[in-house]
Amino acid sequence: MPARSSTTLKSFLSGLAQRNPGQPDFHQAVEDVLTDVWPLAQDTPAYREAEILRRIVEPDRVVSFRVVWADDQGRPRVERGWRIQHSNAIGPYKGGLRFARQERRGGHAVLPELHDRAAPAYRAGPRRAGR
Repeated sequence: MPARSSTTLKSFLSGLAQRNPGQPDFHQAVEDVLTDVWPLAQDTPAYREAEILRRIVEPDRVVSFRVVWADDQGRPRVERGWRIQHSNAIGPYKGGLRFARQERRGGHAVLPELHDRAAPAYRAGPRRAGR
């Protein structure tokens, strides 16, 4: 990868970290995926012009909700659940609801469907990725 792309990738990741502070799991997941797809995005003018990478790292919606459950002693417990939906541009949203006692939003914004969708698009190349 040319030095220009590497610097640009670092700048992109830095901006992402500033927009999403305190979410190291999300930052790492984005870096893992973008390291693989960055060359394709940089080499395809249509992807660059449409700002595809900026669009796929921002969720369409984030929903938080209350989960009430009973523990083994029958005591009610209240937790927070999350549903984070990224792009549905090539099909319905994937993934389920996430909830756990120690969770926070950043732990679930790890782009579950980006991993599944970006890798095949990268392998297929720019002409087949949109089909």
